[in-house]
Amino acid sequence: MEPAAPQSFELLFEDPHLLAVNKPSGLPTLPGGGFLENTLLRLVQKQHPQANPVHLPGRRPRFAQSIDWKFN
Repeated sequence: MEPAAPQSFELLFEDPHLLAVNKPSGLPTLPGGGFLENTLLRLVQKQHPQANPVHLPGRRPRFAQSIDWKFN
């Protein structure tokens, strides 16, 4: 069982080529460190199956809040 993590994010902007999201503190960006499904990547892909991250600006700590995500 994975550690608890926020299960939502705020969608700030969307067009056919880009999603901008607000990642809440406590939500890991990518799988790792015991988190496989409770991540921003998996939450975005559940709502936008076509989303394919092509650029993640700098690794963000789990407890950092950040606004950035780019898809092609």
